[in-house]
Amino acid sequence: MAKASTTGIRPTIRMVAELAGVSTATVSYVLSGRRGDGGPGVSDPTAEKVKAAAERLGYRPNQAARAIRTGRTNTVILSLTMLSDPWSLSVIEAVQKAAVPLGITPMILGDADWVKVLGTHNADAVFVDAVRPDQRDALRKLAEHGTTLVVFDEEVKAEGFDVIRSIAGPGCRMAVEHLLHG
Repeated sequence: MAKASTTGIRPTIRMVAELAGVSTATVSYVLSGRRGDGGPGVSDPTAEKVKAAAERLGYRPNQAARAIRTGRTNTVILSLTMLSDPWSLSVIEAVQKAAVPLGITPMILGDADWVKVLGTHNADAVFVDAVRPDQRDALRKLAEHGTTLVVFDEEVKAEGFDVIRSIAGPGCRMAVEHLLHG
């Protein structure tokens, strides 16, 4: 069999099983990383046959199908409005450091229109660092639908999601007001 890139057909788990001469359950077991350590598992030679067949076919797991089966996307979305800001860079670094070893992919939105993106893309968790007044209802709706949210905002009320506030924000506002009126 040829690789998907030359045939235009995306290889399936069934195609990998056929090429390796094993069941689809065995392919699923091997490619998901469950080797049965300490249990009845899959032998090393069989696992190698499965991996070689997957490589030869150019097989990649179907993330949409996996998400349907597991209920998880293995992604976290970070909506950050100022990507070059040292604080935003620190958030990105911390999330990557924690998420990547767990097989979770951080997706970074450099756009304040996170409502539009979250209307079409699911994530296991979402971090939003700026919320316009017209977006507040969207937060509540996302939380009602089970999206795990963390919002960095001085004024948003926590309604089924976590809110982080900074003491710097109110202090800056007070200083500006004092300078403007004083």
